[in-house]
Amino acid sequence: MPSSDRSDHGTADRTRPAFTVPGQPGGRQPNFVVREARLPIGDDYVIELDPGGRVFVVDGKLLSVRASLTIKDIDGVEAFHIQGTLLGVNNVLTVSRHGAKIATVRKQPPEAGHEQYVVELPGSEYVEVLGSPAQRAYKLAFHDYVVASIVHTWMPIGSGFRVHIMPGQDDGVVLAVVICLDVMSRHEREADH
Repeated sequence: MPSSDRSDHGTADRTRPAFTVPGQPGGRQPNFVVREARLPIGDDYVIELDPGGRVFVVDGKLLSVRASLTIKDIDGVEAFHIQGTLLGVNNVLTVSRHGAKIATVRKQPPEAGHEQYVVELPGSEYVEVLGSPAQRAYKLAFHDYVVASIVHTWMPIGSGFRVHIMPGQDDGVVLAVVICLDVMSRHEREADH
């Protein structure tokens, strides 16, 4: 049900590119807090606007090496679906919205160079992942412009991180990509132990 006074995070026009670099920096910078569920079964998260309330809930299901996550808005409507494989260097998660693929997050093989992860967008474009998703300390850059910064944050209960998104971006897509990177890097850490 449409609502003119409700926040529109994650429900951007389908014709809008997944990552949009604004003409000039400025305006309010959206900040989000991503919290892992207290007793996670699979990969569950709550995404909140900071300051503000809950924006998305992520329900994750892991079956062996397959992953399936659903990102729902506050009304319980699916906003994004993430599906893929978590198998060592073949880690690949695909983000779709309304059945259309909008991003693919892929772990690079060691011989590919210094970038551990790459985010592929339609139209042969990509987003650089600069830093360490495993440490929750990294940035996303599109066309040499930093579109989001992710930092680990202390929380009284559970674990989580903050996501600072530059104005003019598709916040929902950025958050879906960040969830992919967190799931992939967490499973990578668990595989190393």
